[in-house]
Amino acid sequence: MDNILNELSAMTSLEFIAAILALLYVWFAARQNIWCWLCAFISSSIYTWIFWQVALPFQSALNLYYVIMAVFGWWSWRGIQNQKQQSVIRHFPITWHLAAIAGLILLSIGLSHYVNDTHDIGYFGYLDAGVALFSVFTTFLVTQKVLENWIYWIFINSAACYLYASQGLLFTTGLFIIYVVMSLYGLYAWRCSQNAADDISSTHFAP
Repeated sequence: MDNILNELSAMTSLEFIAAILALLYVWFAARQNIWCWLCAFISSSIYTWIFWQVALPFQSALNLYYVIMAVFGWWSWRGIQNQKQQSVIRHFPITWHLAAIAGLILLSIGLSHYVNDTHDIGYFGYLDAGVALFSVFTTFLVTQKVLENWIYWIFINSAACYLYASQGLLFTTGLFIIYVVMSLYGLYAWRCSQNAADDISSTHFAP
């Protein structure tokens, strides 16, 4: 309880705003609402500045990437809407996903070994690298409306929960538990949307 109270008291108003906007991003993304990208842009911009101020350059760089992807995601989804295809959800073949997962795991191990040469990052450094790289990859899948992105997020956020809990970041762990639940909802919502679109298509082309 003391750890939770300490984390809550240490949170600044900017951190609180960024966390709320991050949750809104996931909620709007699950609803296929383009405003998710505005929430992501503002939230990630705040986190970029916060992490830079506390001397976490890699986390700052990751959030700067999220800022760029928020702009790209807005542009990509806007193009889909202009084509009146806002319910179009894509699938990538399982072989594509298996190759991507294998490549990301190898890249995570290689990056961790490289960093470990100068800093003793230990076991959690490998997990940290994996969470970061898979997050970068999966954010791109969201911009392309690939259904499987939610499956990735379920595992990424679950791994992040373990990572943050092991470091005593209980408030952040709680936040990512919410992310896991919202990722499950996102998967359900996108599947329902796709099924509805498939039903409409089959009706239009029925003899």
